[in-house]
Amino acid sequence: MLLDYQALPSKDREDNKLSTVIHNLNEDGNDDFILDSTTSEVCEDVKIPEVKTKKRSVYICVVFVKLGEIDTQKEKFAAEILIKSKWREPLLQDKNNMIGNTTKIDWNKMWNPKLFVENTLGEAKESRSKLVTIDSSGEAFMCENLRMKGDFVENLELKDFPFDVQDLTVKISSGRSPTELELLQDTVDLHHVQKQSFIDEQEWFLYNHIETEVDSHNETSNMDLTKIETLALQVRTGISRSDTLQKLCMKVKCRVARRFQFFIYNNFIPCFLICSLAFPTFSVDRLRPQNRLQLGFTLVLTTVAFKFVVNQRLPTVSYLTYLDKYVLGSVIILVAVCVAHSITPSLNDSIDLMIFIALSSIYVLLNLMFCASIYYFVSV
Repeated sequence: MLLDYQALPSKDREDNKLSTVIHNLNEDGNDDFILDSTTSEVCEDVKIPEVKTKKRSVYICVVFVKLGEIDTQKEKFAAEILIKSKWREPLLQDKNNMIGNTTKIDWNKMWNPKLFVENTLGEAKESRSKLVTIDSSGEAFMCENLRMKGDFVENLELKDFPFDVQDLTVKISSGRSPTELELLQDTVDLHHVQKQSFIDEQEWFLYNHIETEVDSHNETSNMDLTKIETLALQVRTGISRSDTLQKLCMKVKCRVARRFQFFIYNNFIPCFLICSLAFPTFSVDRLRPQNRLQLGFTLVLTTVAFKFVVNQRLPTVSYLTYLDKYVLGSVIILVAVCVAHSITPSLNDSIDLMIFIALSSIYVLLNLMFCASIYYFVSV
């Protein structure tokens, strides 16, 4: 199907009359119809008949052969995956002698879903192999095995860090339009993950659970098609512009949970001990605030430096993680203690004691709430 434009308007005559001729050529080169219009509203008046094509069902199975290091700071994970896809091929239905003998098959003439992995980072190593199988009902299926090894991008949700649970996603997309095919989970060969090959077992716990999600999304496009170009695209392909900018995507997710014990011993407990040292400063004579403030400022600076060390383990995110909230709460307690020390010389001993009891009670209450939340995360 070919297109030809005549008398396209120039930029300075965009709103003037135009004449457009669209030729739909058949195999003999004859014109099936000619569309002629004299207004720029031609594309709104012309209705292109819908070309209905039967979708091909592509069944996909993803095997997480090997999971490597999960890099929290760079938001990526290393993995080796096997993507097994199959689809019905009517051309091979009467060629049973070709089954198992792929040398007689011209793969270039066969329909292919054009599958690829969307969230790879850099150049991943991949290999493809094809074969033909016959199911129990006697139908021929084309099978393609795609084996990939490399790094995959994953946007980590770190609000609950270090008690977070992450999904490691493989995004499988097709180079064809959603009107041509549908991506389905293989009900015979199910997705699975090989836990014995998990390398980062010391830091993460790998679940057997796997989720599958299929959706279509619009591709980012800088095309600014005019009405006549949109009409030409629809005449040539039989599908609308909105369909051409969409593509299918199957997301296969395995799930891991972070082992938080390391952060309890190396982050939370040291921060708790540093902040707890603020309350013994009340034992210094209240009439010597300079000594109290010196101790308080030292603890504040120590906590801030400790927080910088913690942030080196995390990517730059625009929200507070659970660990950030705890460290920030400890800094606020220390600042409150320093403010109390600065005003106690003008107060009596009983008020100084009340301030000590109030601040220490708040700090104990906050840590009890923290312990309760840890118990909740562990139980869930």
